[in-house]
Amino acid sequence: MKVIITGGSGLVGTRITQLLLERGDEVINLTTQKDLTSNMKGLTHVYWNPSKSILDKLSIEGADAAINLAGYNVSNRWTSDNKKKIVESRLESTQLLVQTMRSLDVAPRILVSTSASGYYPSSQMQQEENATAGSGFLSELSQKWEQSAEQIGSKSKLCILRVSVVLSKKGGALAKLLPLFKWGLGSALGTGRQMMSWIHIDDLAKMYIHCIDQQLNGIYNACSPAPVTNYTFSKSLATALKKPFFLPAVPAFVLKLVLGEMSSMLLESQNLSSQKIVGTGFRFEYFNIDQAFSQIAN
Repeated sequence: MKVIITGGSGLVGTRITQLLLERGDEVINLTTQKDLTSNMKGLTHVYWNPSKSILDKLSIEGADAAINLAGYNVSNRWTSDNKKKIVESRLESTQLLVQTMRSLDVAPRILVSTSASGYYPSSQMQQEENATAGSGFLSELSQKWEQSAEQIGSKSKLCILRVSVVLSKKGGALAKLLPLFKWGLGSALGTGRQMMSWIHIDDLAKMYIHCIDQQLNGIYNACSPAPVTNYTFSKSLATALKKPFFLPAVPAFVLKLVLGEMSSMLLESQNLSSQKIVGTGFRFEYFNIDQAFSQIAN
């Protein structure tokens, strides 16, 4: 199989690429770095520039599937400039990929695009994919991102993954927490009662590949079957690292002072169901939070 990937040099994209190459697939990595070369068998780098609508459609001709991950890191502080970059990077890259795929005589059979669990409103109740959208920056971003992918037309199937907190020691939110917890300074955030949906990076990478293999249509929550409270999440991480967990929770007002609007990512409750993706035959390797942190801590 020949797979196009955007955001292939990011945390999740790197792992997906590795798994695809290991099983003998070809990967076309769309990159904004000019003259990037590869010494890995099966991996080809193709230059593109979404902000200038530059992508040679002949370079992706013949691909079987496309995975869309590109976007400026949402964990960067939400200044006006960064919020603009976060939105434009996602919309421009998705729009260019979709337009180019539509223009091909033989388009990839499927596009697996990305969204975020922030699509949903904050809730302690478990939410399935048909739940109504929330409000605020992350929800509005997710809705626009999905709408851009939905312009794919009839040539290709469309699958969208609403990705929850990704667990990896190599990057993302967890990599920023690890130093504090390793120093024994970890604690819960806010009330600690807010629900957290999460997914181990290996399960997430395998889920993207599962979607292209099974030619899935529709929207799926990318989260483990076992969401936890922030307190349980934090305590489990401390336990896996064999560190104390005794400090009082960080008050919500402190997080809001330090992080501003971005504090909503830590304080709002996300309790998502994974039953829909499980129903397609996907099987999680890391089902519960203790198991996931045990692997990451080693």
